[in-house]
Amino acid sequence: MKKAYLDASAFFKIFFGEAGAEYMEQVLELAKQKKLILVISDWVENECMWAAMKKHDDEKITKQDAFMIINLMADTVENGLENGYINSYTANEKVIVASRVLIEEGVMHASDALHVTIAVTSGCDYFITADKDITARIRELKLSIKTVYIHEKQEIDKFLGDFR
Repeated sequence: MKKAYLDASAFFKIFFGEAGAEYMEQVLELAKQKKLILVISDWVENECMWAAMKKHDDEKITKQDAFMIINLMADTVENGLENGYINSYTANEKVIVASRVLIEEGVMHASDALHVTIAVTSGCDYFITADKDITARIRELKLSIKTVYIHEKQEIDKFLGDFR
């Protein structure tokens, strides 16, 4: 079965109702139907929780809403893990050391390099993101993973269509 890594920029779209949320809900539904395995990392979960609290700090949402979003994210991950449509990986020492190549050679931000390294080492076929810079870097480096940039309608439509 194909595996797709969800970058934090894509994963949190579901919970914040931002542009691209409708696509990410469809990706999640494909996984629930066991047509695709979603891969996230503890790093994704951490960044998403930080994003919720940042929105509160920026006075865009209430503290109660931030906690509600964090709990909804945690419940979604827990449900996916229990039902086998989400796999979670840890940014362990081996991954951190391996990511230095992307930082040095790819001039990639350290947290982005962690996401990409986890996606590649966990055998993902796709890297789903809302970050144009990561998409460009993965393509420039010709890594063995296909990028899916969720703000490119044709690209996300093709990805979704491949699983229907």
